[in-house]
Amino acid sequence: MDTAEVTTWAGQSGANGHMDGMGTGARFSNPSGLATDGAVIWVADAGNAVIREIDVTTAQVTTIAGQVGNAGNNDGMGGATLDAMRDLAWDGSFLYLVQGNGVVRRIDPGSGAVVTVAGQPNTNGFMDGQGGAVRFDVPRHIEATGPGELYIADTENHRVRLMLVNGMVGDVSSPYGMMAGHQDGNGNAALFRRHRGLAHDGAGHLAVSDSDNFVIREIDLGTDEVTTIAGMAGNANHVEGVGVGAGFDKPLDMHYDATTGDLFISEGNVLRRMYYQ
Repeated sequence: MDTAEVTTWAGQSGANGHMDGMGTGARFSNPSGLATDGAVIWVADAGNAVIREIDVTTAQVTTIAGQVGNAGNNDGMGGATLDAMRDLAWDGSFLYLVQGNGVVRRIDPGSGAVVTVAGQPNTNGFMDGQGGAVRFDVPRHIEATGPGELYIADTENHRVRLMLVNGMVGDVSSPYGMMAGHQDGNGNAALFRRHRGLAHDGAGHLAVSDSDNFVIREIDLGTDEVTTIAGMAGNANHVEGVGVGAGFDKPLDMHYDATTGDLFISEGNVLRRMYYQ
């Protein structure tokens, strides 16, 4: 990354609404999550309750799923509705939307068909299992690590959940975390506190923004070992540094840049860059 130049590419500051179009001619309302396959970027346009698609080459914005201004939880094609949209992930075949009201939806970008694969809307709780038997408590982030393999930041349950999708049904387990706290360790012996973001490095590691512990954690998906790699638990501040010498004040969303090996972390009103590998 040669510069940190920031430009507005799609939508317009202060112009809230819904309009498909080219670049800054389009309008969004509270976009909350992004996913990409390299050719297009999908946007969870939460305020409009729809999924938008942006062509990377032309910046053309198109609405592909949901009903503008009509929040809901209906599956289907054409008439599907979306609600409480938090984040998106692309697994190479489908988009997955995690909703804060306790469900994960699968979206076919080509047809716009929406299927609920795990959870029940507006039924918070904790339960592993399949499909509608699963319970989440305000999940906020979803990250694909392979086809039909996704990790979910189940924020109020203080757990990292694993979802394996077979057809239209998600099989959900809870390999990491158990209750609120901060503790490094293996699998469920590790503790998180209201974590928000996840990022996969493509090499078997999952970074976690452990928001209310004010640290960055790393999960080795091969050994299930969880370690704290930056920040000091319980110490909320903004300090540049290395490892425990760095300080965070509620880190939120994360993105791993495979070209540089860096993590980009949103925190308050700034974007942090962490030299991850």
